[in-house]
Amino acid sequence: MPDPVDQPIQDWIKGVVPDGTAIGLGQPPARAAGPAISAYLLEVLKSPAPSTTRRAPLQLALRYLLTASAEAPEQMHELLISLMLAAMEKQEWTVEVDAVPVSLWQSLGLPPQPSFVLRVPYRVERPETLAKPVLQKLEVRGAPVASLYGQVLGRPGDIPITGATVEIPALRKIVQTERNGFFHFSTIPSSTPLDLVVRIKGREFAVRCTEDHASAADPFLIPLELLEE
Repeated sequence: MPDPVDQPIQDWIKGVVPDGTAIGLGQPPARAAGPAISAYLLEVLKSPAPSTTRRAPLQLALRYLLTASAEAPEQMHELLISLMLAAMEKQEWTVEVDAVPVSLWQSLGLPPQPSFVLRVPYRVERPETLAKPVLQKLEVRGAPVASLYGQVLGRPGDIPITGATVEIPALRKIVQTERNGFFHFSTIPSSTPLDLVVRIKGREFAVRCTEDHASAADPFLIPLELLEE
């Protein structure tokens, strides 16, 4: 479980202000009996996680409104300024430069008072997802491969077609027919059937090869009806 959300800012305030200073997390009081600091959580924002080679943590940005109160104005000012200077020394924390809008004080039902907004990162580390151990000896098996020789012919006349595109979509392999309509896929799985797509002159033909044709002497013939009826 992560640490309590407000613990970092509470511990930090205790290390800056004098002993005996009250620390509250609720809405800023209109007036306090003694020296007090209010760290009021205004907003919780999603923050980009830092780059890492491990599993990225979940990271938020907590926006706190910090105010101080005391019987004497001078003591209140000293508390607030010491907090702001100490916050500026924190590299991972950000003191926002914009003034607190009057509308915020109106929504809280309070008169405007000296204050600043502090942005504090809150990170939750996530455990690494470990792969399950391999309990058996690793065995590597090679898949049998083959070649496919083919020829594209145009009908009528069984005229060899040069420049036709022949594709095996499942393997993302594509070739063009050479002279005399021949094509060749050098390395493909030896299992059949094999679905091919032939494209020529804007037309597309689906063809299925059901037998092995692993030599140029026994090509897979693809006769295509090219004349429009």
